Amino acid sequence: MARHGVNRANPQRDSKCAVFGVGPIGLGAVLWLKRRGVRSIVAIDVSEERLEAARQLGATATIVAGRKDLFATLTELHGPATSVFGPAVGTDIFFDFAGAPQVLTDSINLAKTGAMLLVVAIHPYPETIDFTKLVVKEMSILGSCGYPDEYPAVIADLAAMGADAEHLISHRIPFAQFSDAITTARSPQSTKVMVEFPA
Repeated sequence: MARHGVNRANPQRDSKCAVFGVGPIGLGAVLWLKRRGVRSIVAIDVSEERLEAARQLGATATIVAGRKDLFATLTELHGPATSVFGPAVGTDIFFDFAGAPQVLTDSINLAKTGAMLLVVAIHPYPETIDFTKLVVKEMSILGSCGYPDEYPAVIADLAAMGADAEHLISHRIPFAQFSDAITTARSPQSTKVMVEFPA
């Protein structure tokens, strides 16, 4: 899902990207953005452990959600921009891997004219968004689901990366402790939890 989302957005080397939510899929997006040569990748999450993993995988900056002013921090990292509504941030692509309503609102409010919002997260309830700002700013919104074409390439690339891909994994838990693996996976301190079967 992460690779497909990145491919859907089609960022270029100079694209300024903000990744909201760096759980397993968001971390994968950071990895694939870095592999594409994107030079500015800002990861945003509530978990410092996940943000540390994002840095290891290639995020050029991280923001702990709720601790800093998002507008000021993204302006500092991606530069200032404008829209007809006034000051905006220089972010080109906002990636929603969080599934929180505030991500949609923040992305549209902060966006410059012509910015893109790529939504991979599943939002469990219908959300209200400001279509006036969306239209006037000439934003693009793309949805992305699954991995219809990328799976073979992902497997091959992960194998080729070897230890570099290990930063995706925070825990390896034996199958005999499967319930512990589920509990661990629900923790914001975890990234990807691997259940290992006996040889």
